[in-house]
Amino acid sequence: MYKVWQIADGMIVWKGNTVIGIKGMTLPEMFYDCDCYKLPGNAFDYALAPSNKYTEEQQDFINKSEKAWADPEE
Repeated sequence: MYKVWQIADGMIVWKGNTVIGIKGMTLPEMFYDCDCYKLPGNAFDYALAPSNKYTEEQQDFINKSEKAWADPEE
């Protein structure tokens, strides 16, 4: 298990089937203390650990990301 701050910039951070952001580019620093783990199959993919407890601000960002992935036309 890693903390997001420990993974290299450019790594893609997922939560379920949704990209939350790219570390060092589009992923907000508010996620840097979250736990994550390496996903198999792609050298760039990491997922937020299910054990994370999210702040209201983090959860709002996740919800917006999930909505954007579900309906990219909006």
